[in-house]
Amino acid sequence: MDDKKLAKRFYKSVTVQENSAGFEVMLDARALKSPAKAALYLPNEVLAHAIRDEFDAQKEEIAPATMPIFSLASTAVDRVMTQRGTLNDELVGYGQNDLICYRCAPDEDPVLAEREAKKWGAVQDWMADNHNVRLRAFDGIMPQAQSDDVAPALQKAIKAIDDWQFVSLYRATTLSGSVSLGLGFVAGQFDVSALMQLAFLDDYYQEEKWGADEWAIERRDHIQAELQDAFTFLSLLSAGNKTCFYYAT
Repeated sequence: MDDKKLAKRFYKSVTVQENSAGFEVMLDARALKSPAKAALYLPNEVLAHAIRDEFDAQKEEIAPATMPIFSLASTAVDRVMTQRGTLNDELVGYGQNDLICYRCAPDEDPVLAEREAKKWGAVQDWMADNHNVRLRAFDGIMPQAQSDDVAPALQKAIKAIDDWQFVSLYRATTLSGSVSLGLGFVAGQFDVSALMQLAFLDDYYQEEKWGADEWAIERRDHIQAELQDAFTFLSLLSAGNKTCFYYAT
């Protein structure tokens, strides 16, 4: 049982105001800050109002777990904007050992091998066409080196993502094990459902053969919920823009 006490709600009204630095959420007359006490200037009014709604929905106590958009925005300010170089390098590392590059050998399971080649191969082609990242695919799960031009191409692709979108890129990459899937997610190539199908392709295949595992399903449900928050955050950042999604079938 978690004995950590929640903070009491100390404000009556929650509003949004615009200034030269961006949009701020106001708790009464006090500007909302990040957990690290940084100023929280938001890039658009829609995102600010989503955070306003999260704070306004709090009752007698403030439950951080019920405010995922505020949490993601705070991560952008407290972590991404202060550690961007280190985080970029971390995601390049994911790309050099990308999930989609390690595949079942055809003589091991031809059905799974064909499915991986088709679905992950499409993502591999997308990375080459859109980011000039030409990933090699390997049979088996033992780490193998990519070509020398992969790391700088990955670095360029990752650096092109702004600090706010990077929050969702980082979450999608670390939860899926694939920066290729993360970049596609941020670019609107696929939504949460499609990302799950691609990231857990092997798991779903094994369940088709052997049946469902309750622990695995619970774990995936948790990951899907986190990805949905990241997707919502992206949608708020690009409010008003139409996005086309690639669905993994």
